[in-house]
Amino acid sequence: MEAKVIVKMKKIAQKLLEEEEWLQCNKIFHQILDCQLQNLENKEAANTYYFIAITCLKMNKVDAALKNFKNLVDLLEQEPNTDLAAAFYHMGVIFTNKGDLESGLYYLYKCKQVEIDLYGKPRDETTSMITRVEADNDSRRLC
Repeated sequence: MEAKVIVKMKKIAQKLLEEEEWLQCNKIFHQILDCQLQNLENKEAANTYYFIAITCLKMNKVDAALKNFKNLVDLLEQEPNTDLAAAFYHMGVIFTNKGDLESGLYYLYKCKQVEIDLYGKPRDETTSMITRVEADNDSRRLC
């Protein structure tokens, strides 16, 4: 598919995501992803994995979201960008919500490092989440 067509499709899918038309949105994102992977467009594919993961979260398909975030990480781990930081953050939150605080902290710290690489410091939201999860983890150890 031509790049202009993919850009147009992505805008349509993002609009559907905003309108909570998650099944249609997910279908379009997967069509886009197939093209990007065939053309070895890793950075673009990683961004599409991000949107697929967010769509999965909206549909309460947490394990599918986690799988797509992991696919994004596999493509981008060597070149930090905002999608990588966001994937690590969401993975940290997912593991924390599942009760796996150690894994949650691992991914939140990975997010923090990417944010430091990108912005010179971590986002306040990331720092707050780390503090909260550390406190929860410490209180579990005491019990």
